[in-house]
Amino acid sequence: MGGEELCKVDVRIIAATNANLQLKVENNQFREDLFYRLDVASLYIPPLRERIEDIPLFINYFLETESKDKGTGAKKISEEALKIMIKYNWPGNIRELVNTVAPGCPA
Repeated sequence: MGGEELCKVDVRIIAATNANLQLKVENNQFREDLFYRLDVASLYIPPLRERIEDIPLFINYFLETESKDKGTGAKKISEEALKIMIKYNWPGNIRELVNTVAPGCPA
């Protein structure tokens, strides 16, 4: 920082956003040069509400992980609770789901 001699670095930057950066560039709300530097490889992961078939898998994983971490017996979710959770919109995505199912479990 602040030095004048060159030094080689090998850096990878992973950036995530829920904003449409291409649209932000077009509206002059995001720097075009930065967008093209970041947009080398894009990966779109649909929100949880668009892949409800994954909800039971995540719930079981979080419950198993929490049970192992706490050294408790395996937990299960009732069919009625599962139906309610599948119908829910999950605006907070996977973080909201893990905090609902197993608050101590890392997402």
